Amino acid sequence: MNRWILTHARLAFWLWTVPSLALLVWYAARNEGEGLMTAYALFALWEAAGFWGINGFLCGWARRPAFRAMDEYCDPEPLLELCRMVLKQNPKSLFYRVFEGYALALLGRRREAEDSAHMAAEQPRLWKNPPLLAVWLTQLPPEDPERERGELAMERLVRRLSPQKRAVLARAGTMRDRAAQIQEARPELEPLLLADLEQAGCTREQVAAHMALGIYYQRRGLENKAQEHLSFVVARGGRLAVRTEAERMLCRLSGKG
Repeated sequence: MNRWILTHARLAFWLWTVPSLALLVWYAARNEGEGLMTAYALFALWEAAGFWGINGFLCGWARRPAFRAMDEYCDPEPLLELCRMVLKQNPKSLFYRVFEGYALALLGRRREAEDSAHMAAEQPRLWKNPPLLAVWLTQLPPEDPERERGELAMERLVRRLSPQKRAVLARAGTMRDRAAQIQEARPELEPLLLADLEQAGCTREQVAAHMALGIYYQRRGLENKAQEHLSFVVARGGRLAVRTEAERMLCRLSGKG
């Protein structure tokens, strides 16, 4: 039953609505005055309960386990499946479109992630939603023209947020910039990368931090340190694309030895 509601959310809402609507029409044809107004109020409450109940079901029963699988077990597949189930019924759902692209990016399906990001960019609401915009930016390569537009929009929106929310989004922006910094492998970058590892919360963030350190040390020629961090990624990376990349890097480092 739970999965049926998940895959037939629109139909479930109409099944919830039609009987009460029919009852309202029947009652309205036979009554008037205050009793009719009460019936309209009850119908509105019934509709609101159905709408929030179904959406609450998606958030509670389906969304939380999918995000937990991604964050703690490094498996974005459940989230991708959930997003596509919802988008099949509601292609305009901005939240699920953005996280569809995010899940695809984590799985290494970059072309599909970019296509999803471009579909999300067509919705004006994206450019007014800083948290979703921050996730959306991770799906585009630096050379994509939409990325510059997103970063400018983010700078404008961040000014209106509370200091706490600005700090969260600033950290997200810092993590996005790390990729370019790692390629240069400057010595002063090491304490910053180690700080990122200390601040990492869920397993997925820890894997990303270890991967960044592995790349950094490999470029610095510190192969033993690189292997230590890359081994963590291989052991805990689940179905993330970085796990496969870490395996390739470890093979090359072992070949050198």
